[in-house]
Amino acid sequence: MIALPPIILGLLAISLYATLPALAKKMQMDMPPFALIGLTMFTLSLIAFSASFLVEKSFSFQSLPSSMWLKILLFSSINFIAFALYLAAIQRLPISEYQLTELIGPIVGAIAAYFILGEMVKPQHIWGLLIIGTGLFVALRNA
Repeated sequence: MIALPPIILGLLAISLYATLPALAKKMQMDMPPFALIGLTMFTLSLIAFSASFLVEKSFSFQSLPSSMWLKILLFSSINFIAFALYLAAIQRLPISEYQLTELIGPIVGAIAAYFILGEMVKPQHIWGLLIIGTGLFVALRNA
């Protein structure tokens, strides 16, 4: 894959994702939300399948067990609901407020990783999550 330190990869990914609300808000003015979801997911699928066929030559979609398709359906359903809620939120909130609400991600992610994956949350992470939660409360309490 890309030979950059993981923290740099993470920062680049978050920075690119941070541009999406403004782009989505601008694009949604020209098309309904479900059409936007469908077209972006279709385009993303074409790009991802092309990349998979070019880069992941040893992988075969036909070798996926049937149980994996159920997991893919669950993952896709959650992604669809999240995307639909995201589009609704950015239409009703200024992007600066929406971006602040995204900071709940580390809190939810840490809790999910603990319960789903059994990952331990270190004390410094708990402090960080408390600081994020307090910052969200202060920033959004009058929103």
